Amino acid sequence: MKSDHSLLFCRVCNDLAASPFGRQFKVAFCKAYRVQSNTIQPTLVKKFDIDLFRSFLIDFRKLILAKEAANIYRVLNILSRYGHSSDRARVRQIKSEIHNVSESAYCGIGDLDGVFHQVKPKEMTDAYFNGVLFHNDEDRASEIAFFREAGIMACHAMLHYVVFVHKQALRLAGSIRLRGIV
Repeated sequence: MKSDHSLLFCRVCNDLAASPFGRQFKVAFCKAYRVQSNTIQPTLVKKFDIDLFRSFLIDFRKLILAKEAANIYRVLNILSRYGHSSDRARVRQIKSEIHNVSESAYCGIGDLDGVFHQVKPKEMTDAYFNGVLFHNDEDRASEIAFFREAGIMACHAMLHYVVFVHKQALRLAGSIRLRGIV
C-alpha cells in the first residue's frame, strides 16, 4: 500500500514535469530529501500561458487534495513512518516549509469597511480551484469574490504556492526514485 502511494506520487510528478508549464522548473535530485528554499526567486515564471497553467493545475491538484493517493503530505507521512530515522527530521522540515508557504500572509487588502484581509496562498489556490477553474461552488462565493478583488496579489500568491509545492514534489520524487523505493 505504501509503495502504491509513492508510485502514484512519482507518476503525477512525472506528468507535471513533462507538461509545457512544468518544464520550465528544474530541480536537482539527490538521495537525501532536500528542502526547496522558500524565496521569490524560484517562483519566477519564464513563460506564462493561462491555458497551459490551467492544464498543469489538473494534475497539480492531485498533490494537494487530501483524498488523493498522490497527496504530498500522505507521501511525506509514509516516508516518515517507514523511512530511516535520520530522514525524519528532514521530512518534518519539508512539511513545515510547505505549511509555512501555504499559510503565509502573502499580503493583504482592505475592504470598504476598513477591514484588512490577508491573502494566503493556500486559500487563494482553493478558491481558484473550487470557484473558478473546476466548479462554480456557490458556498464559496465570498472567497471567490475576495480572490477576484485581490487580483494580481491573489494570482501571485497562488502561483508562488503552486510552483513551490511543484518543485518540492519534484525533489521528493527524485529522491524516492534514486533510493529505489518505487
